[in-house]
Amino acid sequence: MQWHKTKLPGIRYRLHPTRKHGIQADRYYVVTYKDHGKTRTEALGWMSEGMNEVKALEILAKLKTNRRDGEGFQTLSEKRRLAEEKKLAEQARKDAEALAEEIEKKE
Repeated sequence: MQWHKTKLPGIRYRLHPTRKHGIQADRYYVVTYKDHGKTRTEALGWMSEGMNEVKALEILAKLKTNRRDGEGFQTLSEKRRLAEEKKLAEQARKDAEALAEEIEKKE
């Protein structure tokens, strides 16, 4: 597996040997950045699923801004964890509302 650099710092991709996006090989993008002195590399996704260099740059810029300001998610894994927690909280809220409606109907 060979990684290819883009013109944008911190963003690279690899080409899938058989998977195609149009007529060209599909690209898998990752970003590399510093987190508390350690170099982190995190996956973003496939070009065929909507990822491209511009979106990767926006994500990397958001990570850097959040680290500088001390707000929001600091890593992509933290972003995924926060999204999952939000999804679970929303589901719990909907379940509680449904239960309340069911109890109200019985009364």
